[in-house]
Amino acid sequence: MVLLFSLVLLLNSCIREDNNGFPKHVTFDAGGSTQIITGEISPAGIDLFDGSKIKGSLYWDHDELQYGWLKVRFIYSKHQIVLTASHNESKQKRSYRLYLDFGPEYGNVTVTQKGK
Repeated sequence: MVLLFSLVLLLNSCIREDNNGFPKHVTFDAGGSTQIITGEISPAGIDLFDGSKIKGSLYWDHDELQYGWLKVRFIYSKHQIVLTASHNESKQKRSYRLYLDFGPEYGNVTVTQKGK
């Protein structure tokens, strides 16, 4: 048991959270729009998580992913992620999470859209 606990501590100390300039939260109004977020460096990959599982991944310059109400475009060469939210007809807010893989670090961006 002590060995298992030590292994978990060791792994957690090797991978640290750092968004490398990308915001931790992005919020859209119910009407939908496009926002461009920029970081200091580009992640090696981006995963879109819907709360239960990963719905898609982006790895290449100008790679695009559409899932549900959110379109994600990765512009690796400019350290940018372009987020486009469609119109939210519901009164409920909705959200996804982007996991950013920077190699030795990882980042999280929560993308939320308000309800109308």
